[in-house]
Amino acid sequence: MNPQSAFLLLDGATGSNLIEAGLPPDCCPEVWTLDHPEALLALQRGYKAAGAQVVLAPTFGANPHKLAPYGLTEETERLNRELVALSRSAVGEGVAVAGDLSPSGLFLQPFGEATFDDLTKLYDRQLAALQAAGVTLAVIETQMTLADARAALLCAKRRGMTAFVTITVEPSGRTLTGLSLPSAVVTLQAMGAAAVGLNCSFGPAGMAPLLSAAAPYAKVPLVAKPNAGEAGAPLPPQQFAKLSAALAAAGAAVLGGCCGTTPAHIAALSARLAGQTPPAPAADEKEEFLADEKAVYPCPASPMSETLACGPDLPDDLAELSPETDLVTLTLETPAEADYLPEALPLCRGPVCFSSPSPAALEAALRAYQGRALVTGDGVTDRLIAEYGALPLQKG
Repeated sequence: MNPQSAFLLLDGATGSNLIEAGLPPDCCPEVWTLDHPEALLALQRGYKAAGAQVVLAPTFGANPHKLAPYGLTEETERLNRELVALSRSAVGEGVAVAGDLSPSGLFLQPFGEATFDDLTKLYDRQLAALQAAGVTLAVIETQMTLADARAALLCAKRRGMTAFVTITVEPSGRTLTGLSLPSAVVTLQAMGAAAVGLNCSFGPAGMAPLLSAAAPYAKVPLVAKPNAGEAGAPLPPQQFAKLSAALAAAGAAVLGGCCGTTPAHIAALSARLAGQTPPAPAADEKEEFLADEKAVYPCPASPMSETLACGPDLPDDLAELSPETDLVTLTLETPAEADYLPEALPLCRGPVCFSSPSPAALEAALRAYQGRALVTGDGVTDRLIAEYGALPLQKG
């Protein structure tokens, strides 16, 4: 922590500053950075001097899928290793170097061809390379789907790494796929994220109401990494710092910058935060919520719907449920029955409870469900609850 502040201060933008330093379009940023190390070294030394306690290695697009168009999939391990080493040489001791992970670039069935297993394999390969390079903090950012965020977080936690997750939203306050910040907070903190929040999206003024709306659900620190301002209207460092420091009142305890921010912005923010006290997480530790990508739901004491089997008729069965149904209870006996869920789950209009005698079947269902679900039955295990953030049904 910064000795002058109990806030955790992250660095600012990398990509926009490298573009200013000469990064051309249509090239692989990771390769260009290694070929022009002086640009990153100067930038990250500037962030250290500005007071950043964490800098992100420029590994944002260094996953196998994002590297494939450049013919560099087999260079995944080398690129992550060398980019971390370059960042560490820039900041030396006293500043943490985190791994930076982007959206996968894949879309889950039925909207794409990928499976959740595809996502976890992709992220785990990058995280293995980062961990081998000595990284212990993964910053999973600019996320637009819970599937990507959950897959990356699951892999990071299995490797014993600390993980922050931030989403980026449209002017509607939702991501391109409809994910809201409260839903992300409820789901990801239950899975073990150390902090959850927003990056990119807006300037600092635009983030405040979204953080305030998520704060009542947050049991972990909220993250705010705003842009330097709105498109075409960047804020000078002092104004950026004033508005960003005000995000603390909306619940942010981890602060940094995104597109357009520079070491000068982070230095001004560091000075502004000196002497301020960060907010404690606002949620009641005893209160639990469920979530899907679109909404957060109070936790019911017991199932209140008909029990539906996971089978070929599940989409029709869900479509026929009353709109007033409080909870959908889905039963499955085998992992194969979870294959019916990707097509059916978008038809759910509320929270979900999975019931199964099989731990393997429950795990398959939880991998398919992008949110936080109830679970019940003999298949419930402590591992499934811990890894997937599932909530065991308390019958009342």
